[in-house]
Amino acid sequence: MAVPAKRFCIYYGDGSTYNGDPFLAPQTDVQIIVRESPDSPKGWAMLFGKTLHGYYCYRDGTWFVTDDAGFWDYLMCCQGPKKVLFGRTMIRTEEFNKCIQRAKIEGLGDE
Repeated sequence: MAVPAKRFCIYYGDGSTYNGDPFLAPQTDVQIIVRESPDSPKGWAMLFGKTLHGYYCYRDGTWFVTDDAGFWDYLMCCQGPKKVLFGRTMIRTEEFNKCIQRAKIEGLGDE
């Protein structure tokens, strides 16, 4: 039985966003993913990779961020369809801070 997909919004370095079919999401220049999280007071959480770990993988209806080893584990060990997005293109400067602030304000668009 398929796990229901959680809502998400992907923020890209060029200022665009995406929240459609996860398997059709543009794959590069990902900066932040906001995803549904019932454990969070706001109902959503932000994912962003460290400078050297910008792999965003989709599994069980949601996104997670991982490092090099986790990326290969995902590709080799997880069954079913896979989707990987790549970040690490924006230097952690004022541009990235603006992207973080925008994601914090917009979240999943509920407020």
